[in-house]
Amino acid sequence: MKAGVNLRARLIVRVLADAYMVACQQDCDAFVIPGDLFDVVRPEPQLIAAVQQAFEDGAGRGSGRPRVFILVGNHEQASGEPGDHALGPLAPVADVYERPLVKAVYGDDGEASLAMYMLPYSPSVPGNDYVEQALAHIELNVSVPSDESILFAHLGVEDSGTPVWLRGAHDSVKATVLADAMRKMGISCAIVGNWHDHRVWRFDDGIEIVQCGALVPTGFDNPSTPTNLGPDSDPYGSVIVWDSSRPRGHRCERIVMNGPRFVQSRSVSDVCNAIETGCADHGHKVFARVIASADAVPSITQSMNDLVSVQAGKDFWWEVVADHDDVKKRVASAAMSARDAQTTDRALAEYVFEMPLDDDLDRQRVLDLARQCIAGAEG
Repeated sequence: MKAGVNLRARLIVRVLADAYMVACQQDCDAFVIPGDLFDVVRPEPQLIAAVQQAFEDGAGRGSGRPRVFILVGNHEQASGEPGDHALGPLAPVADVYERPLVKAVYGDDGEASLAMYMLPYSPSVPGNDYVEQALAHIELNVSVPSDESILFAHLGVEDSGTPVWLRGAHDSVKATVLADAMRKMGISCAIVGNWHDHRVWRFDDGIEIVQCGALVPTGFDNPSTPTNLGPDSDPYGSVIVWDSSRPRGHRCERIVMNGPRFVQSRSVSDVCNAIETGCADHGHKVFARVIASADAVPSITQSMNDLVSVQAGKDFWWEVVADHDDVKKRVASAAMSARDAQTTDRALAEYVFEMPLDDDLDRQRVLDLARQCIAGAEG
């Protein structure tokens, strides 16, 4: 912890600053976060302050300072009531959208050059209905050139390739439904956030839909592998740059940001490869986890300690954890031995000597302490 923010969060906030720096350096008109900036509805004040500072840090390394727009996502929304979300404190540094709205962006000549349709998360209306209903009630009061409209939404986009468990989710919309709604409104591009993988849909008439994907994985539930840490295959680190000077239907470019990546494996060699590839070749900060049987934890821990000395100077952190299923089997075996014992004392001894414990623990000492506890409870 440092100033109330842990190492992992500090690394993630640094990537946010780097992403904003890209927008500044490319002289962008706007920097948009399409939801789920925070993963909780009540982030710590120190984390909020760190996010505010990230925009200052990013601007300090760029040439311009684009306005920041943030949509309320489902993770930071406590309820559908106005203001009941985590983004309110960011009002001094960003425009926060909790209701559907269209925002015009003006050029140096004072004319509206771009229309940005903002659709934050809706807890009450399913995604397939929400897009069309919301767009029908948004009115743009200025004239914007044809094809200069973008839709930002906090939705997952689904098609035949979407995993079964995600299809039909409340916070999803079919790619074809979204494209039809865009055609009716004359919107040529949609950039959406929610689901963590990066995907692109392009239609023959120039409609372009980009699911930007996660800027940063936040833990081992968003894992990387040694083979997908390169920018061409990395599912994370996505910043999408929209440029109106490019051909319609191909105006979005993806830039992959370096940052934390989380790799877990049962193989020490896989973890070594991930650390070498992720740190040395791509500049990531690698968090590595080796899953091992309970018996193998001490030896693999020693192997990882040896690796630390070999990989000195690289930004990586590691842990070795016992396989959960293996531990459960051992506990079940210990329980069966205890059940078959003739006396309570014998059952206790059977359990202590059969259950998985760290090798440096004195099992007899553990048994003696357990016996003392039982005697004290009975007394």
